[in-house]
Amino acid sequence: MMSEQAAHSRAETPLPLLAVNRKPAGGARPLWRSGLVWVVLGVAVLGAGVALTAVSGTADGTGAPVAAAVSPDAALPHLAALGVIAPRGGVTAVMPAESVRGAVVTGILVSEGDIVQAGDAIAALDTLPRAAANLAGAEANVRGKSAALAQSRLSLDSDAAAAKAAIALAEAQLAQAERSLARARQLSPTNAISQASLEDLQTELDVRLAQLDQARARQVRLATATDQHPDIVAAAEALRAAEADLELARIAVAEATVRAPFTGMVLSVEARIGEPVSSAGVVRIAASGPIEAELEVHQDRIADVTTGATVSLRAAAIPDTLAGKVIAIGTEVRRQAVFDADPAANTDSRVIDVRVELNAASAELARKLIGLQVVADISSLGDLP
Repeated sequence: MMSEQAAHSRAETPLPLLAVNRKPAGGARPLWRSGLVWVVLGVAVLGAGVALTAVSGTADGTGAPVAAAVSPDAALPHLAALGVIAPRGGVTAVMPAESVRGAVVTGILVSEGDIVQAGDAIAALDTLPRAAANLAGAEANVRGKSAALAQSRLSLDSDAAAAKAAIALAEAQLAQAERSLARARQLSPTNAISQASLEDLQTELDVRLAQLDQARARQVRLATATDQHPDIVAAAEALRAAEADLELARIAVAEATVRAPFTGMVLSVEARIGEPVSSAGVVRIAASGPIEAELEVHQDRIADVTTGATVSLRAAAIPDTLAGKVIAIGTEVRRQAVFDADPAANTDSRVIDVRVELNAASAELARKLIGLQVVADISSLGDLP
């Protein structure tokens, strides 16, 4: 009985509270300053960053680098792309003609940054002196052949005049023969002339008539077939051959001087005096005209690009932001050719070309920086003013 009461009394007695001293005793470090807590927090933050990167980098489930092409605010229709500044007409390495590819450069007539017009001389080759001498000879030959043709024509004209005179002489001689024969026939009944003499006069008349017919035939031949006369045909053919040689000589002279194929700016001089022209050409010329940015847009984002979309472009070499608008979207998917400086960047993306025309102010800033790499932000929020 007593044991049950004792037990009941102990059960109703409240347990004493444990007093905890929150002030660290003996200089002990508080829990928030413990290294273990910071390790746990660091692991948590790192895990959250990895998860966020994984979500933003593969949001479309394709593995495409979406995070590098889209602005942080996914609700805005923006995307980023790499590209280069380029003239609309492109950049051309000017080469000499195929026939003088092995020629040595004897003179460079332009410098980097020069503005050249189509047809302006750029460089001289060592084939020029010989070509010039051949040209002079060809010109002299043409003059000689032309004179020969003229002489042939003049000779034919003289022959025509001679034929006309021969006709007149033959007519006079024929008339004389006719008169002589007529008198002889009058004397024949009186036996004043022999029969043999009468026959001789008749023969002379026939000869004079034949000579007149021959002279008239020659006159007709000279008058109606001057251009087909063998002498004229031969002289004309010789002149045409000389003129062909002259044209070849002129081409050789022209090819000995390298000229600008179009109006533009000299970006670089690749040739050196005293050396043959290499595969790099003589100079590289950027065509004049509008300045553009040739962008590479990832194939998974090309549907977000529209013609007329505004574009802002940035580059370290230009302190101001360039502006333009999309004027053309390519139709061919190819491997990217412009790469980010980040060594971890993807270098095997499939991209589509997008051409952006810079506005006047931006084009003026970028005109002398052809080939400059830019980072573009493409937006479809409206066109440029």
